[in-house]
Amino acid sequence: MPTNTPIYDSAKRINPALDEIKDLIRFRDLIVQLVRRDIVARYKRSALGILWTMLNPLGTMLVLSIAFSQIFDMRGVYPAFIIANLVAFNFFSQTTTAALSSMLWGSDLFHRIYLPRTAFVISTIG
Repeated sequence: MPTNTPIYDSAKRINPALDEIKDLIRFRDLIVQLVRRDIVARYKRSALGILWTMLNPLGTMLVLSIAFSQIFDMRGVYPAFIIANLVAFNFFSQTTTAALSSMLWGSDLFHRIYLPRTAFVISTIG
């Protein structure tokens, strides 16, 4: 007796990356709301607000430039080198930490309703 069980055919399946991108486009309103929530929550009681994100690396660059120009006689493009690396490192560090936190925060939602898991990570990067 033949059964009507579906057979999985990987050739008929869309590329998983493209499937994830389609889901992200479909849930773009959720991503916008999550980005807005993160920005409001982060800078809600801050006097400097978003300006602090710019002042923190600039202050660190200034201190490191002064210290290393005195100790190692580094001049020229060294401040530009410091600020480029500080911005890249801080971005990677903060987004990784926040993405893991948001995945833990949204884990309860993943079990209740369908949401693309990358939506929380993309909103953190935003």
